[in-house]
Amino acid sequence: MGFGKAQPVTLVATLADDLAAYLTETPLARDQRIERVGERYVLRATVPNTWQQQWWILSLGEKCIVHEPTDLREKSPPRSAALP
Repeated sequence: MGFGKAQPVTLVATLADDLAAYLTETPLARDQRIERVGERYVLRATVPNTWQQQWWILSLGEKCIVHEPTDLREKSPPRSAALP
């Protein structure tokens, strides 16, 4: 359902434990990395910059706190400091 060729972007986000486990089993991209940083998980992956991908990421709510790309972070609703 995508129109045209989407430019890839690097997604960097903090993940809730259950989402990190899910994405470990079902990666978003071949170059995906999920690293434990303190008590949280940080995702880094190159993903297509499509509205479908953005919608899915934003639909995750506080389970996925977007750090990059900046335009996607700015579309995200304000987040609390704690992840579920």
